[in-house]
Amino acid sequence: MNLTQPPLHEAVWSKDVAQVQALLDAGTDPDQKNSGGRTPLMAASGLGLLDIVNLLLERGADVNILDNVIGISALHLAAQGGNVGVAATLLKAGAPINLQCHTNGMTALWSAVWYRQVDMVAFLLEQESISPYINADIRFSPRELITFGVDTTTIATTNPLRAEQIKQMTALFDAYDQRLAAKKSAQKIYAAIGNFDGKLTAEEQIETVRQLIAAGEDVNVPSPIESTAFDGQTPLLFAATMGQTEVVKMLLEAGADLHAVDAFMLATPIHKSCYMQHADVVEVLAQHKDFAEVVDAQGPYNGYTALHDSLWQGSLKAAKILIESGIPKLDLIGHDGNTPLDMAIKFGYDEIADLLRQKLGLSS
Repeated sequence: MNLTQPPLHEAVWSKDVAQVQALLDAGTDPDQKNSGGRTPLMAASGLGLLDIVNLLLERGADVNILDNVIGISALHLAAQGGNVGVAATLLKAGAPINLQCHTNGMTALWSAVWYRQVDMVAFLLEQESISPYINADIRFSPRELITFGVDTTTIATTNPLRAEQIKQMTALFDAYDQRLAAKKSAQKIYAAIGNFDGKLTAEEQIETVRQLIAAGEDVNVPSPIESTAFDGQTPLLFAATMGQTEVVKMLLEAGADLHAVDAFMLATPIHKSCYMQHADVVEVLAQHKDFAEVVDAQGPYNGYTALHDSLWQGSLKAAKILIESGIPKLDLIGHDGNTPLDMAIKFGYDEIADLLRQKLGLSS
């Protein structure tokens, strides 16, 4: 594909740091795209030019921009090129590690495996927020991709280098799985709340959590990333999600953080309890000293507060608790343009709508 390359792109491809700096000093937009829809940062990342990557970032280059053709990011290109230093720099600058290319679903880890960049695979699997089992659109995870299209019975003789790369990457994923298992086994409070094997009664769950807290278990350790809706949940987030009111009380008394957010939606415990219609939990959370600091938090995905969530999911008792506490702002707007009153009217919750009008000083 023949691309029209603006001067800044030409300087990057020429690896001319001085010219890149001169063009940026002259006011060239660091995010200017070429005819293929890629930015200078994408080019520098793919080429592994750490000095130029740093320079572009210093001048405001955006790590989140995607190309116009296939939807890849600078991190995808760094993963293809295998430059760990560049990838680390991009992540530090805020690049989303699990971003999926919008045309094919590939992540940076997927790309690293595909191009057999073993050191990059090792680096990415070491990152706390990595979600390594996200499938691309062809329904292969990065691990499954390792041997995709390979005759593993003959590869050692037909392509010894690739056989060694397969061996190394498989070992890296094995080590990751072992670390994940260790993290999960350490989540004792989380496991008691979930009662995943179904062996505990409700009373035994509460007593188990009480004993674990007394034994000094950390009440603010988040669950590991496993590509589920429960990723990155602290025990308090999980208990709020599951509606375990007594456990929520114990966790708060033990110092659980009301500001904690999960990895899936960056939702707070109050969001969780309202969304899941656990009004008893909302009532407990509303008594906490930090309630006023978090109750108006708006989810970055939809702009909803806990009050929005309660109305969205029909948790009218929770909505009343929030409104009558007198603490939440009642006129915050979600990304869809809806205030809580708009939602109450939309869903036909006349009593809540009247209560909101009263609190807002509006006529019916």
